[in-house]
Parts: sequence; C-alpha cells; structure tokens
Amino acid sequence: MLTSPNDHRSYRYLTLENGLRVLLAEDPQATKSAIALAVNVGHFNDPFERQGMSHLLEHMLFLGTEKYPNAEDYQKFISTHGGNHNGWTGTEHSCYFFDIDHQQFLPALDRFAQFFIAPLLDPGWLEKERQSIDAEYRMKIKDDVRRLFQVHKETINPAHPFAKFSVGDLETLADREGSELATELRDYFAQNYHAGNMTLCMLSAMPLAEQIEAISVFDGVRSGETKPSLVKEPLYRPEDQGITLLVKPQKTVRKLIMSFAMPEVDSCYRTKPVNFISHLLGDEGSDSLLAQLKANNWVSSMSAGGGINGSNFKDFNIEFLLTEQGLGHVPDIVEHTFALINEIKANGLEDWRYAEKKQLTEQAFRFQEKGRPIDLVGHLAVNMQHYNEEDVIYGDYRMEGLIQAEANARLALLKPENMRLYVIAPEVNTDREAKLYFTHYSVFPFDEEMLTSWKQPKVSLRPHVLPPPNPYLVAANEPREVAQPLAHPVRLVDQPHFRLWHKQEEKFNQPKGHLYLSVDSPYASRNPTEIAMLRLAVEMILDNLSETTYPAEIAGLSYHIYAHQCGVTLHLAGFTGKQRLLLETLLQHLYYPEFHEQSFVQLKSQLLRHWKNAEKNRPVSQLFSELAALLQPANPGPRRLADEIQNVTLPQLRDYVDSFKVELHLEMMIHGDWLADEAAELGNWVQQRLFSHARPGKGCPRELLNIGGLGTLHRQLEVPHNDAALVVYYQSTLTSPNKVALFLLLNHLLSSPFFHELRTQQQLGYMVGTGYLPMQRHPGLIMYLQSPNNGPNTLLSAVDEFLKTFPAILEQMSDEEWQHAQLGLINQVIEPDNNLRTLAQRYWVSIGNKDIEFNQREHVAKHIQGLTKQRIQRFVEERLLSTEVDRVVLYSHGEQDPTPVADKDVTHVENIAEFKLMCERFVLN
Repeated sequence: MLTSPNDHRSYRYLTLENGLRVLLAEDPQATKSAIALAVNVGHFNDPFERQGMSHLLEHMLFLGTEKYPNAEDYQKFISTHGGNHNGWTGTEHSCYFFDIDHQQFLPALDRFAQFFIAPLLDPGWLEKERQSIDAEYRMKIKDDVRRLFQVHKETINPAHPFAKFSVGDLETLADREGSELATELRDYFAQNYHAGNMTLCMLSAMPLAEQIEAISVFDGVRSGETKPSLVKEPLYRPEDQGITLLVKPQKTVRKLIMSFAMPEVDSCYRTKPVNFISHLLGDEGSDSLLAQLKANNWVSSMSAGGGINGSNFKDFNIEFLLTEQGLGHVPDIVEHTFALINEIKANGLEDWRYAEKKQLTEQAFRFQEKGRPIDLVGHLAVNMQHYNEEDVIYGDYRMEGLIQAEANARLALLKPENMRLYVIAPEVNTDREAKLYFTHYSVFPFDEEMLTSWKQPKVSLRPHVLPPPNPYLVAANEPREVAQPLAHPVRLVDQPHFRLWHKQEEKFNQPKGHLYLSVDSPYASRNPTEIAMLRLAVEMILDNLSETTYPAEIAGLSYHIYAHQCGVTLHLAGFTGKQRLLLETLLQHLYYPEFHEQSFVQLKSQLLRHWKNAEKNRPVSQLFSELAALLQPANPGPRRLADEIQNVTLPQLRDYVDSFKVELHLEMMIHGDWLADEAAELGNWVQQRLFSHARPGKGCPRELLNIGGLGTLHRQLEVPHNDAALVVYYQSTLTSPNKVALFLLLNHLLSSPFFHELRTQQQLGYMVGTGYLPMQRHPGLIMYLQSPNNGPNTLLSAVDEFLKTFPAILEQMSDEEWQHAQLGLINQVIEPDNNLRTLAQRYWVSIGNKDIEFNQREHVAKHIQGLTKQRIQRFVEERLLSTEVDRVVLYSHGEQDPTPVADKDVTHVENIAEFKLMCERFVLN
C-alpha cells in the first residue's frame, strides 16, 4: 500500500473469512481510536415503491441490537467516553463511524459490530423514526440545494435510480395493504447488509496484532458475494440534453450552470483527465475567462468540475455566480466558455501544464497533514469501495501522466448537444412545479441560433487566457531543524502597540507555516454603519486580490482576511518558501486598497443579498444568529447590516478606510517552519509597513452583554418556514476555569439524554440538541429544537420538563459512570492537536483569550476532575430551574401552533438596539 513519506502509521489490509475487507492502521500518536464501516448500498438500492428505505435503515441500526437492546445504550456509551458517532446514506454507499477514548474502544467496538450482525429493527421504534425522517425532509423543504436536486431528478431518465426520492417521508415509508414496512425493512437488511458489500477501516494506538484480534467481533457478519453496481440505465435520455432549465430559487441568488454528461471517473483515476480539465477551465488568474467576465460585470465567481457522479455517470459542471447584469447575458457567457473550451482543445493539453498539476498533488501527498482519526477512517472505508489495496490512500493523488486521447475524449463531451443549461434566478418565468420540494421551473430545448453560436463561438478571449507557468510553484524543501524546542509561542516583541509571537514547530515535520495578524483600530466599529462598511471593505479587498493571488493558492498557499469587532485579521498558511512574497502582496492591498465604482456596486449588491438571504435560512440557524446579535454589541445582525449598507456610497467607504488607518494596534503570530530571526525580521517589516502613516494605538476591548439579574428574556422572530424553532441560552457571569469546567461538564452530561428524550422518544423534531457556547470567554449553554409538528410553547415546556428530571437522571449514575463521563470530557479538553493547522489555531485563540501561558486547557481539566455529581445537581436546581432564572429564550412559530409562549415573569425584547443601550456589559481587554 502506497503511503505518504510523512505518514508514520503502520497499515494492514486483510479480508476476513466472511469476505469483509478490512484496513487496520496503528498510530501510537492517535488521540482517539476510530472505526468506519462502509456498505455498498445507498438510496439507489431502494425499491421504487419504498423510497427512503436505505435512509430509514440507517436510522434504525442505532436503536438497539439483540446483544444491546437498549435504544439509548450505544449513543450514551460513546458520548460518555468522549466520543462522537454518526452515519450517512449516499447514492450508492452508506457509512457508519465513531471515535472514542482508547481504553473504551473494545466495548464500543462490540456494540458497533452488532449493528451489522443482529440489529433489533424493533417495530416499536419504527413509527418514531418514520416521524424523524419526515421531520428531516420537512426541515429542508425550502433548502435551495434540495429544491434544485428535485428539478434535476424530474428531468432525467426516470428509470435511473438517481430519480428516486432519497430521504423518504411518511407516505413512502407507510404500511400498505399486503406490504408491511417492518418486514420489508428486515428483508432489505438481509439482502444488502452482508460482508461482501462491506469495507471497514480501523485506526488505533493499539498494536496491529491486537487490532487483528479485536476485529474478530465482525466474524458474525453474514457472508455474501460482492455485488457489482446495479446501475445499467443511462442517467440521461437524448431528450434530457440540449435543454435550458429555468429554476426559481427561494433565496435571492442568480446562478448559471453548464452541465455536461460524462462517463464515470473511477476507470481513469490513475491519470485524472477530468481533474486536469477542471484545473484549466477553472483558472482565476488575471487573464482568465473569469477575469474577462468579471470585467464585463457579468459574473462574480466561477468553478469547474463539480457535479454528481456515480458508478455509471458523471456530471461535469461549470458554474457561474451571475450579477444582475449578467442574467441578461447568459448566451454570451456560454459562448465565451465554449471559446475557452476550444482554446484548451487546441493549446491547453500540454505536458508542462499536466506536470504542474501533478507536482501540486504530489506535494500535497508528500506533506499530508494528519486529520482527525474519525475523518480518516470514514474516508478510507469508502475509498476501499473504489480502489485496489495499493491505492486506498494514494489513489486520490495519483497522476501517472497525460494521455492525450483520454483527455481529448473527455473534452469532446463539452459540447452544446451534450449540455443541460441551468439558469437559476428569481426573475425567470416558470410553468412547472416539482414534487416534494415545490420548486418552480420550466424546460425548453436550445434554439438553433444559440446552438450555432455556441458550436462556432466568434467572441475574442484575452491573448493569454490559459494559465502561464505558476511563479509560486517551487519544490518544497524539507523542514529546518529546530534549534531550541519551545513548549508554546514566546513574545519576540512586546510593545503597547505591537506584539509578536513566534514558535518554530518541531512536532509535525512540515515545511509549512501559519501567520496570523490582527489589525485593531478604535475607528473600526463605532456604530452599525461602520460595522457594515468594514465588511464591505474586506469583501472589496478580497475581490481585488483574487486574480493576483490565485496562482499562490493553487501552489499550496492560502489566506483568509476577515472582519472582527475591532478590525480585521489576516491568516496566511502553507509552504513557507513563498509566504513572504504573498504577505507583501496582501499587505499592499490591505493598506492601500483600490476601490472602483463597478466592483463597489457589484459587491455592495452581493453583500446586501447575502444579509437579506439570511432571513431564509433554517429557523434554528436564524435563532442562533439572533442570539449573537442580541448579546454582542458589535454585532448588529444581518437585518440591521442590510439596512445600514443600503445607502453607503463609494466616497463614504473610502473615507472610512482612511479613518480606520489613523490609529492601529497589531498582534501577530508566526508559527511553523520559521526561524526566530526570520520571524523577528518579518515582524519588523510588517510594523514599519503598517505604521508608516498610522499612529500607535492600544488594543480594542471586546464587549458582551451581561444578562445576569435580568431574569428570563424572550424574543420572537417571524420566520417564513413550516417549522417552529426554539433556542434557550444560559450565560456564565464569570470566565474562570472553574466556570468553564462546570458548563462543559453540564453540556457533556445533558447532550445524550436530552437528544434521546426529546428527539428519539418524544419525536419533537429532527434538529434537537445541546451545546457549549462561549462568547467573549464567558461560558454558555444552549438547548435547541426545530419542529414540523409542535409550536414553541410545547418545545419550551418540553425543555423545562426535561431539566426538572435531570437531577434524578444524574442521581441514577453510578460512581463508575460518573468517573467515565469526567474522564471522557477531560480527554476531549486536553486532546493533542492532530496537525499544524489546528495547533496554530489553538495558539491564536489562546492569545486572543489572553491565555498567554497557554495552559487554560489544563486548568479546566483539573477543575472538571474536581466537580461532583452533587455540584452539578445543585447548579441545575439553582441556576436552570430557579423561578428567577437568567436566560434568553428565542423562538419562531413558523406555521405551527401560534399559542403565545408562556410569558409570566419574563421580559420581552422588542428592540435589540434599545436593549443593548440599557444592559450592563462585560468588557474584556
């Protein structure tokens, strides 16, 4: 098996006697043990009369087995011991996975294996899970991705399994005369869930010899023959191509998608011609097709190569985000794109271009960074369904060479006759309505005039429309030796207006670095208008940078510039060899931005749409956003930001940016393959650059509203959605490690029984959960629900009733269970970082939180260890169940029960701006 030189795990690939293919990975440095099992079965396998069956089976497998019949047992065991678990159902595969603390892996493994040996599939739970699946379907009924998928499904070959309804609902999963769902579900499991259809990947610190013993728990999985793909029908009939589809979205968005039918891609994974073509078409450099279309004010972004794919099909999509003006130039955009396709056919398939792409993928493979074990096993278990043993890991990266005939055959399919053209916009005229998601759309064939212009495009492209050699692409060097290992970053510069942190990292053996730079200004966010202008200025800077920096991003460098409540932060990551060059470019644009009228109008309109579209997000997502807007003084929320940006002019924006730069405070961290003297020199250069015309300033305080002593606060949102939603938030007035530990442990103990009672037992909705939510270092606890059948009054009553029972639930925990719960959480809190990126991010967050000793985690873990069951019970009774409880209750009725939420002894927040003025604030310097 081919592995990265940077991958120090040991692997073993084997097949059990029952035919189950297994990949074992031994990693002594693994933070958790993890396993995933993929099944070569998905919604394509659903009987036409039982659509959603695979999805239902996925749900039911979690609800008890013959050996472990308690429906809550698996989830509770994983959660208590610091683990995570989930599953998904795709088109042709399903996957189940979990991770957990090493010492509890074997008992968890036994529970997991029983899913596939002897699941109960208890008819008593079947009705509840039908309701859960129906709630999941209804939750996303206004999701534009789902709505577009339904149009796609209704305009293809109806005999192809992609046309099926993948989620299922109460109707497709109902008992019928002569057709009992419970019996059919058992038959479906027996026919499809056998070892021949399964692949398993396991990763642990456990030695391979012990892992081989451990997987014997899967010997009981029934054997069976590996089934080839059942998909024989073509995805499209002739009449399904050469057509325009006009689709009306829920959100205000305008897109153009040129979708071309191709054969499957697995057969050419060794050479990846489709990836190479995507690389050429999707170029975003200064002379690219995208640059030309943006200059015409027709599009704002572009991507190439995405689209659905499976065992006998691949959609190759070229997607544009249109401007309002661009909506009137769809035929022109398509013609320009076909002109580029012709240019690639004539001059693009050159060996040096392919060699560049190959070098990029080889570098990515050579310096592969570790991810979370749970993510890796899930990825590899599915890869085992596609690749032979040698390429399970390397197959995603392998590029053996350019085969002209192969690439030309794929390029030849990028022609008008083989295209489906989607125009997605609020303005389009429609005459049909899709089933299930009620999408309005229309379909008509291309006219001859358009076909002629697209077959023989006459438009002129820029002379160098194909990408030139990449100046940022250099051979990655080995990381430098670390002269003086450090436990954490140290301050190289500590001045009132500038602090520089540095740490050369020895742990991950990567020639990469992470640079963070926070630029604070007292003039950044004094009022909502300035907050909106800061967001717009950042968007314009990013837009100006996109063409210049695209080659750097292709070559393994990345950057992110984002606004925060006191200014902006720049994060630069990737191979260190060219980071300085990219940083110089970024700071030039950041400090001396060039704002032009056309991009100002376009990006202002784009940002306005984005903020207004927030009103069409899922109800519970809107409530989360409203909570942040309510409690953070420098967060007006999307509605207010949309109002504020409406009348901003370009001269006003330029004046704002000039005032922003009058006084600055800088905080910088350089981490990774950077020597101390290099970091000091770079920090000095940044300081000279940014303070050349600015006076030194002090750091900006971060603020948070203090709801202590205010009792219960209610705020209602009007959300145009069928579902009702509820969010309940509790705030800690202190930021000490003890309070962090208390809120973390409370959430850890709450999450599993809350989910089991309110979702699994009471079926109040699909989105049900609790979460630890810190704001400006203040711990917080949230509980949330979204329901298609119950109003917020019912949801809040259910939350409060659950909290009343929770002390008794805790009382039933044995001392051993309590200790396991503590240990599971402690292991999560102090979990070692898997890669350079997560470590750098943790260091930067610590700096922002003033944890300059970088030991907050250890203090929190110590306090978790010291908490008692009685302390948690007392906290729940005194803080969460008190008649004078301080909390925020946000809710929306949707189309459910409009009964007002019980409002005895509560304060209704009608106006957020006025509420913020009357509230006391925590000020965090």
